[in-house]
Amino acid sequence: MESILGNFEAHAYAVKDSGIGLAAYDFLENKRRRMDEGIQRAKEAVDEGIGIARQAAESFEQTITSALAKAKESGLITYHDLPSPWRVNEHILKGYRFHERKIDCVRSALTL
Repeated sequence: MESILGNFEAHAYAVKDSGIGLAAYDFLENKRRRMDEGIQRAKEAVDEGIGIARQAAESFEQTITSALAKAKESGLITYHDLPSPWRVNEHILKGYRFHERKIDCVRSALTL
């Protein structure tokens, strides 16, 4: 067993001294470093996307809140007060009637 370990150690030193072991180590270390950098860039991109999505959701919520507040005052939600994704009918000229209670909706429909 001692002779096997001695031969293995001698072979390891020979590989190290020839530079082959260092070249392989440097190659693998370079690949690992590139992979780590790629993972870091991917994490940053995901974090940035989450931040943008969060800001968009907050802006959308503020737009909805503002449109509802205006609608409660006047009983009408104008087309331009709607959040952009809800602007699906460009033929609406003034807006949509808005009432919180069902009875007010019926009354509005029956009123000239």
